[in-house]
Amino acid sequence: TFTVFVACTVNLTITRGVRGTLLALAAFSGGAVIPGLILGWHFSLETSLQTTLACLLSSSIYMIFISIAANGRNNQLRTIRETLRQNENKLKQQLVEIQDLQLRLQAKSDKEIKSLQNYLSNIIESMPSALISIDEKGIVTQWNAAAEKIIGINSTDIIGKQFRDVRTGMQKFENSVYDVIKMKRPLFFHRELIAHSSKKLFNISIYPLVSNGITGAVLRMDDVTDIEKMEEQLRQAQKMEAVGSLVGGIAHDFNNVLGGITGTVSLMKYFVEQKKVNADKM
Repeated sequence: TFTVFVACTVNLTITRGVRGTLLALAAFSGGAVIPGLILGWHFSLETSLQTTLACLLSSSIYMIFISIAANGRNNQLRTIRETLRQNENKLKQQLVEIQDLQLRLQAKSDKEIKSLQNYLSNIIESMPSALISIDEKGIVTQWNAAAEKIIGINSTDIIGKQFRDVRTGMQKFENSVYDVIKMKRPLFFHRELIAHSSKKLFNISIYPLVSNGITGAVLRMDDVTDIEKMEEQLRQAQKMEAVGSLVGGIAHDFNNVLGGITGTVSLMKYFVEQKKVNADKM
């Protein structure tokens, strides 16, 4: 009985830990108490050599089987641990590859965005119209080459500063810019003079800017001096055409009157020469 108790205790301790030990103690305590209560208590020690050898042999055999089972379980755990380690290494490698792919995609995306920004910047800088962008706080964020030429201020001197700091004839548009930002409606000005370009006329358009939560305004200035000159030349040509038509009409009418007079004089001359009419009477 003691041998079985020891074997079961060892087995449950190996498989279930402390709970196994407590379970073995509870089971054997119950197994000893219940028969004692029913049949009465009687203790006798068996000390014969055969009994001792049988107990030792059975305990040894049981411990051998327990050792084999434990070794198999350790091998299984070792295999599982090795598999988990390999899977972990694979996952780490895949994570490194994913991170590398993310970095390459990010670099490619940043390069494409930078290329697109440069492309748009080149378009803006190449435009003959002056383009000025102002954010909701009135700070200048864009100032292209045409604006530098027309207004006379370099972009490096004005970008990042307040639009009200522009002191070359743009003051009269300051309130209009803030009105456009506030009302979200465009405003247009025609044939305006700029102090720096006092001999040139400009059409000025102010548009509201709303994009990705960013608000502001874009001011565009178009030089219409040549167009104004051509329109003035056209008006002068139309005036000359009208005067020419008037003069032609007058000359035609006057020629008609002269034709009648000339015809009458020719008839009078003919009659006088033929002596059909007395000249004194004529």
